[in-house]
Amino acid sequence: MITEFSNQFILQLKKVLLGSVLVVMAVVLGACSNDTIGNGNGNGNGNGNGNGNGSGDGDDTQPPTPPVVSQFDLGKDFTIASLGNKNFTQAEDNISIYSIDDVSSVDKEKTESEIADELKVNIETTLEKNITDTAVTFGDIGITGNTVAEDTLTVTVATIITEISTAKTATNTYTFTIKFNNTLKKWDGSELAIAPVNGVYEIYNGSHLAWIAQQTRLVDTPNNFTDKTVRFMNSVDMDNITGAKAFTGIYLFKGRLEGNHKTIYGLKIIKSTELVGLISILGDGGYINNLTIAEGSSIKGDNYLGAFVGQVTTGATATIKGVTNHATVEGTGNFVGGLVGESGTGSTLTIDNSLNTGYIFGKANNVGGLFGYNSGSLTINNSSNIGNVKGADYVGGLVGGSFASTTITNSHSYAKSVTATGGTTSAGGIVGTIWSGTTFIATNVYWLHDGSTGIAGAVGLNDGTFTNTGDKSSSLTIAEFKEQASFNSWLFGTIWELTNSKYPTLKK
Repeated sequence: MITEFSNQFILQLKKVLLGSVLVVMAVVLGACSNDTIGNGNGNGNGNGNGNGNGSGDGDDTQPPTPPVVSQFDLGKDFTIASLGNKNFTQAEDNISIYSIDDVSSVDKEKTESEIADELKVNIETTLEKNITDTAVTFGDIGITGNTVAEDTLTVTVATIITEISTAKTATNTYTFTIKFNNTLKKWDGSELAIAPVNGVYEIYNGSHLAWIAQQTRLVDTPNNFTDKTVRFMNSVDMDNITGAKAFTGIYLFKGRLEGNHKTIYGLKIIKSTELVGLISILGDGGYINNLTIAEGSSIKGDNYLGAFVGQVTTGATATIKGVTNHATVEGTGNFVGGLVGESGTGSTLTIDNSLNTGYIFGKANNVGGLFGYNSGSLTINNSSNIGNVKGADYVGGLVGGSFASTTITNSHSYAKSVTATGGTTSAGGIVGTIWSGTTFIATNVYWLHDGSTGIAGAVGLNDGTFTNTGDKSSSLTIAEFKEQASFNSWLFGTIWELTNSKYPTLKK
């Protein structure tokens, strides 16, 4: 569940001598989130406990420190650039808002109070114009002489409660840090068109994501975003909407989906049809990275079902890197995977540094913790499954069924239950079944087996060739999973870490 967290909005005022003292103002929105939400990025540290730090970017030669004065000169036009689609109610993320300063002329000398008031008015006007129809009010900002008052002020922007604190650096940079506690703005079922910025389609909210999906499903001229970049700028909350306004998922996608270390909350895609996932079909050139689907999300459908991708299309070359799924994935048919349902004949797919923790269930066959069924060339590196896996036949901790070349390296399944209910012995810690004529290579791959917990064998039903290389893939007990020595050739400290006293996790 989304918990309360805070953002930082940093206002930097830098005094530079230019004949007379001028004030150049810049506004930077930083990030800070609670650990339970996701990784905060930007001016804070990586675990979401960010401290907004002002920086004094300036000329190579620093001007002398101005004396303590009671007045500053301010450029004639002090405005703050339009925020556009950047949404103040988003909970995380780095959004920079730059001031526009016309320093060609000086209107008049202004007192500190006048400077503070103008700053306040410009922020209020910008917020009201671009963010909310609700009136925006600031408390007084105090500036005294050559220092900024340390008092904490209260700001109300719609339902956002913020605090302003101030600090002054040795380089005469004034830093106003605005923290506001807020939950992510929930998706309302609408679509909001995106105008690309430098060729990039930027997602700031659920309506943007819904528009991307809608574009791929246009009947006459669908946009598959071929060779284009779609980038998450904020985490988004899809609010588990069902019914007529439910999120349908992106259909055929041939572009680059950059998660930017953001999270999709409340993603609910429930269909009775096949090809279901955040992306139904990942086409040639398709790329997904650094994106998380949060716990509490749900993906349901028939055949070809995965949290991120239902199917990699025939002949496509695609890459998935640094993704995490916490959603439950439930299929009434075949080819169900925690990340990807199926890859088509002649396709080439690489999955790196990725994780599934959600429960994966398929009513029929070929069900895997990460991947359902491979008909192409599949490579999985440095990835893991923690979720339990259940299907009729051909059920694997990592891969359900392999009908073509599959290679897995430095990966593990900590699934405590891998179950085939169909009556055949076709469940395995790594793979459910390897079909005749197929080569499956496992290098330093481990799975859980401890008494009745986990599963004994690497392969459920093997009609092909299973090659066990490296330090020899093997099952490990719960106690052995806690020991770094059990994973002798893995790169701990750079890719992996063992800090949760249970099993290796990808290093953040």
